[in-house]
Amino acid sequence: GTFSLFMYISMVLAEGLLARTFGTYLLRPFDMQGSAVWVACLAVAAIAGAAVVNMVGNQLVETSATVTAAVKLVGISALAVAGIA
Repeated sequence: GTFSLFMYISMVLAEGLLARTFGTYLLRPFDMQGSAVWVACLAVAAIAGAAVVNMVGNQLVETSATVTAAVKLVGISALAVAGIA
């Protein structure tokens, strides 16, 4: 009952804070992390993107996880080769 409601509220707040952090970090290389408008827009886009992925289903998530894992593996391998050379 009550604890479930508290957990739901805390999850919503945590997702919002995580989305704002994502927006801030994404704008940092462009020295725009202080822009409240862009941070909010990117936060909304991140939450909307997560919602779309959840609606599409697990197959897309599995495929994207495989692709990102492959990209990470290639990047780490490139760094290892560059470090050895």
